[in-house]
Parts: sequence; structure tokens; C-alpha cells
Amino acid sequence: MKQQSHIVDLLNAAKLLADKQGNVLLSYIINMAMIEASAGSADKKTEKDNRNTKAA
Repeated sequence: MKQQSHIVDLLNAAKLLADKQGNVLLSYIINMAMIEASAGSADKKTEKDNRNTKAA
């Protein structure tokens, strides 16, 4: 199981609330933000790994 940032957890909660209220557009926007946040944290991890490899 991979780690998720706190922002993804918060966005997930907001998406559940939007889904419950039937707000499709808001749910879609939150979903896109979750994807961006997940991709951003993956990019940061890759950059950190690359720096550690270069240092060694």
C-alpha cells in the first residue's frame, strides 16, 4: 500500500461529500485535484530518489 499525502485524504473526504450531495461537477473537479496531488507527490518522491542516487 503506497503512502498518500494528507491533501489527498482531505480531497477524498470532500469528494465523498460532493458525491453524497449529487454535485457531479464539484466531484469531477475534486477528482482531478486528487490525481494532480497524487502525481505531484510521486514526482517529488522520484526527485528525492534521484538526488539520493547521485549522492551515493
